[in-house]
Amino acid sequence: MHRMKKYFVRSSQYEPEAVKKKYQERLKDELNRYTGSTPFVSFKTVKDISTESGVIRCILQHVYPGSNEEKDCITSAILGLEKDFSDGLLRVFAILLYMDWDGWSRFKDIFLDHKNRKDANMLEEPFKLLDLQRDDFFGDTGRSAREFENTQYWFLPIHIKPGCVKYYEGRHPMPFVSQSKLLNEGGYGKVYEDQVMSGHLHLIKNGIPTATEKVNL
Repeated sequence: MHRMKKYFVRSSQYEPEAVKKKYQERLKDELNRYTGSTPFVSFKTVKDISTESGVIRCILQHVYPGSNEEKDCITSAILGLEKDFSDGLLRVFAILLYMDWDGWSRFKDIFLDHKNRKDANMLEEPFKLLDLQRDDFFGDTGRSAREFENTQYWFLPIHIKPGCVKYYEGRHPMPFVSQSKLLNEGGYGKVYEDQVMSGHLHLIKNGIPTATEKVNL
């Protein structure tokens, strides 16, 4: 089983800019880690590297120009300590860091103060480009809206659930951590074995949730 590499011991030991760069490096490493068909970053990875002691608060100290009180508020919201916010905000934070976004002064206005972006469905569905280009979002100038629209899919790999039928756009990555292995083929198609990332295959084996399953798809 893949073990988490510890980039952060205590964030106070590092300069905020160095913590930010290490966070970005971890995301890039994750995108290059798996040999499946499409790169992806699992939510488990985002959560693991974001909940190291003081990491988010330390990064905000570097990127966000507001008061310490605002930084504390944003930190609580990102970590899900505020009841109006969801895990989606943590993914948004990671995506913006991966993009090396330069508009952090507007983060609170866009994601915390906007009445329609406090629900539990943030990133339940990908943001549409037209919405991202709204004046109360990134706006229609510059690269931020289009870059976010493209990048978000790497952070939204498919969840495989028994009995669940849901349509996904082709841009959602399958959460495969290795190359597919052809097991059999016939007149009706081919059978492959794929290894699925922990947390993205919702099956139970002998009554016990498994960390990583091998399945035939």
